[in-house]
Amino acid sequence: MKMKNCFLCNTVRFFAAIVVIAMFGGCAFGNRYIALQYQPVTTLSVAIKQNVAIVKFTDTREKPELGEMRNSFTKTADVLAKDQDVGAWVANALSDELIKAGYNVQKFSDAAPSDAVVVISGSVPEAYVKMYMTYIGTVRVSVTVTKSGVVVLNKEYIGRAGGLALLCSTGDYENMLKRALQDIMMKMTPDIAKAIG
Repeated sequence: MKMKNCFLCNTVRFFAAIVVIAMFGGCAFGNRYIALQYQPVTTLSVAIKQNVAIVKFTDTREKPELGEMRNSFTKTADVLAKDQDVGAWVANALSDELIKAGYNVQKFSDAAPSDAVVVISGSVPEAYVKMYMTYIGTVRVSVTVTKSGVVVLNKEYIGRAGGLALLCSTGDYENMLKRALQDIMMKMTPDIAKAIG
């Protein structure tokens, strides 16, 4: 009986050590390069297929980092998106949502054509995952919608996602940002649909 308890204690200690090493050891060193991903979540469906022009959103963040790695209380590395544009990521996500809802969407890099009736543009002042034992992902997006040259929606949206920081993997950071953006789109998409009628 005593031997069995010893074995159980040692097993628990072993797995606890693995978790501690993963959280606070080597996983915290070395920058992480993530892929910005998205999957539509809207349940909205429109009867009239309107044409919508989406201009690539402007990345207005102060720093290029999308997250941080920590070892205890010290920041040890950054999380970055390699060769990806945060503004394009948000604009593409909105495009996917509106297409799924039934709109005809055209995307533009700099400006929409002068004859476009509905134009959506915006900026991304924040997209970041904080990490210390848990992840807290936050994405903040400002959007402006015009219809026939008149502003029908001008609003800032904040999306958040969280979870336990066990493995410090790139997939965890990708998932936090994706879920935070999905949180925004679940609020933004119905607002846009209502604004453009």
